[in-house]
Amino acid sequence: KEINLRQIVSSVVDLEGAAALDRGLELINECGDSVPLAVIGDDFRVQRVLINLISNAIKFTEKGHVKITTTASEAQNKNHAKKNILVTFKIEDTGIGIPADKFDLIFENFVKLDPSNRRGFYRGSGLGLCMVQQFVQELGGEIDLKSEIGKGTTFSCSLPFKIPLIK
Repeated sequence: KEINLRQIVSSVVDLEGAAALDRGLELINECGDSVPLAVIGDDFRVQRVLINLISNAIKFTEKGHVKITTTASEAQNKNHAKKNILVTFKIEDTGIGIPADKFDLIFENFVKLDPSNRRGFYRGSGLGLCMVQQFVQELGGEIDLKSEIGKGTTFSCSLPFKIPLIK
């Protein structure tokens, strides 16, 4: 199905904007010129991935910002009828960070990390990142994370899409 990635990202930013504002955070949306207006993909899964990553970033950030940067590059041409493109969504926060030895754990069902900084109460079932990883895999993409305790976390999610022949 043909979808508009720019519109999906903007709608998620609008949806999560109130939560960021409530926490006194700046929610920044940067979309590169390389991101096409129309791609063929699964809007539901893309939206759910972005909602989970951005809401988690907001939840675990007490001050500073949460930023989503969307970029695109040509992927290997696997299908001669349609051009493939790789879109990367980078969600960066200035939050509490994740210990390196817990990176693999956070993608498991029902796992919630107990932050050493217990000033905040963090709600959730522990299913969000497991679902994110599953959706990313189903879409043929990859997810990566970088984090430093006390400085923040960056999730990079790269998803392949096809460009429609005629717009």
